[in-house]
Amino acid sequence: MAWQAAPGSTLLVPSGQKKHLHVVVLGPVALEGYGATRQIALASITTKYPNLHFDPACVIGAGEHDFIKHESWVAYRYLRVDTEAHAHARIADHTWIEHIPCTGDLVRRIRSGVCASRFTSGEFRRLFGC
Repeated sequence: MAWQAAPGSTLLVPSGQKKHLHVVVLGPVALEGYGATRQIALASITTKYPNLHFDPACVIGAGEHDFIKHESWVAYRYLRVDTEAHAHARIADHTWIEHIPCTGDLVRRIRSGVCASRFTSGEFRRLFGC
């Protein structure tokens, strides 16, 4: 089955020498200011390390998603918008890897953290109506 862009869909996206789990939190929709092309917004999940700063807006426990093996958090500072077509192209060229979707509860928690995080940019606050 081909990957479908929808809130809760996930991708493994390269970041440095690792691939980080990214969750679709919005879209695919045409976004004001982005033209008529269908866009998706992606949130990056990163491992929580002892004694290192993290954003507490959405902490995810080990096992809440098949890919998450250690306590993790959503890095709202790195929210990004990509076209749906770009995501499909990166999957086709194997740069991004499709993964299993999040549960409905987890995607709701991630989405609610967009407005709760002090690290969310003004652009994403506008897109989410914060």
